[in-house]
Amino acid sequence: MQRRTLALSVILACVMASTSGCLIATPSPAVEMLQMTIATASGLVSLTPVSAQNVVAHKYPTPQSVCIEQNPNAPMPDLVSAIQMEIQAHRIESRVYGPGGAPSDCEATLNYSAIMAWDKPMFSDDYRNYMSEATLVLRASGKVLATASYQTRQWGSGKWSSTRSKIAPVVDALLTGKLK
Repeated sequence: MQRRTLALSVILACVMASTSGCLIATPSPAVEMLQMTIATASGLVSLTPVSAQNVVAHKYPTPQSVCIEQNPNAPMPDLVSAIQMEIQAHRIESRVYGPGGAPSDCEATLNYSAIMAWDKPMFSDDYRNYMSEATLVLRASGKVLATASYQTRQWGSGKWSSTRSKIAPVVDALLTGKLK
């Protein structure tokens, strides 16, 4: 009863004060523990594994080499190297060429787009960028062979994972037509 009376008098004092605001803090360890648990769970969810989405793949023989068209509008500096490393993991050669200048000897071409977003990681006051979306399209002889994309899931799942770990399942789905 005494605690309730104290809280009501603090609220009344805040309402009657002519200042622009009032802060009521609870010294309750249970409330503080609950807030910390929620923050930790939110942070762990943002590190969970990612998967490819919107996969469309037609039957086609796996190319032995892929030419990647550089996209100056995709702001992630490590995206192309991540794509190349994942293509190489499938034992496929790749090379990068400038926009609109596909070499005539390309067996297959890969186009990509990506969106970068900014947010604060858990327990940080500084904003950091991360890849929030990416789409890959594989073509041969002007025909679309496969498409696959990545999108940050609801609640930021996978948000702070590396670009390579985000793009790996997308490249895998693009080249195999299968989701993992």
